[in-house]
Amino acid sequence: MAILSTGDEVVLVDQKPGPFQIRNSNSVSLAAQVRIAGGEPVILGNAADRVDDLKSKIELGLQEDALVLSGGVSMGKYDLVEAVLKDLGAEFYFDAVAIRPGKPAVFAICRGVPVFGLPGNPVSTMVTFELFVTPAIDLLSGAEARALPLLEAHLGEALHEKPGLAHFLPARVEWHGATPQVRALQWQGSGDIATLAKANCFLVVRADQEKIEAGERVSVLMRKDVI
Repeated sequence: MAILSTGDEVVLVDQKPGPFQIRNSNSVSLAAQVRIAGGEPVILGNAADRVDDLKSKIELGLQEDALVLSGGVSMGKYDLVEAVLKDLGAEFYFDAVAIRPGKPAVFAICRGVPVFGLPGNPVSTMVTFELFVTPAIDLLSGAEARALPLLEAHLGEALHEKPGLAHFLPARVEWHGATPQVRALQWQGSGDIATLAKANCFLVVRADQEKIEAGERVSVLMRKDVI
């Protein structure tokens, strides 16, 4: 499975970022998630915000069984992934999902190859990979898609979230005897890697939920890389 990050602001993980730059953590985390899901990652590096560079690297990725891109799928001036895929003849099945984080996720088939365009912010990238790419790896390998690793836990502290989108909140679940208890972590949005590093799960809030009281039962999506 090919992995390609995008963006002029992205530098190698061993380089010191300059002003308005970030390290390419997504390629590292996606490679780990691919291995955990049973695939073999092929890291293609990073594509600049130029049509020619992005197109040539996507064409390399289309030589693999599937391609996962991170970044470039929102509506900004330099979000070029969808336009380049269309130019390459891709057929799109969705270009947004009703979740937070991860709303601008994209799925297409291009030249017979499944292509996943994931948002570039790391929390969004991790969530959307688990929801959409992991089941695809199962199907590509000839198996049935595994169910999401959800468990039920008691909510440790009351939550209030804006309804309309399903939320996947970085959280920690702990066991007190036989009863798991989960608390959402304070986070600063989908680019908050520091909080993500402290989370061992994502607390799932349904799109029709606005307030959940402490003690109520909630669903938790466990992180496979930390369990």
